[in-house]
Amino acid sequence: MNDTYSKIDPSGNLEFESIFTKSNQIFSGSEATIYHLVKLYSFAKVLQYNLPVIVDSFRAEDLSTEKELIVLDIFSKLNVQVILTTTLKAEEVGKYNSMQFLNHIDYSKHTASKILGEEHLNEFRALVEKFSLKL
Repeated sequence: MNDTYSKIDPSGNLEFESIFTKSNQIFSGSEATIYHLVKLYSFAKVLQYNLPVIVDSFRAEDLSTEKELIVLDIFSKLNVQVILTTTLKAEEVGKYNSMQFLNHIDYSKHTASKILGEEHLNEFRALVEKFSLKL
């Protein structure tokens, strides 16, 4: 964890003794985000599992652009499916367009809570039936 942490934040002063924090150890802001990402990455590397890695709002708590790029790079090398979600500010739209290693999906044009409308229900049912699921 310390090695990965130093890659993401070379000037950071955190030092991890365990994958779990002590009861008096509290991380906040971007330190908390980096701690959780480093822990998840370490689990994936050490356990060598081939399950997808999913992090909702991976840029929470103001992860800087520089650190975000490092996180994207190290997670892209895990050799498993990695799903990282984030909500973009208006000035960030298009930010990921030039990153060839990302398959970014922009839901900004969708109405909240209406992504699966009735007009797509039959098509959705046909797709899930391929996975032996019945709705």
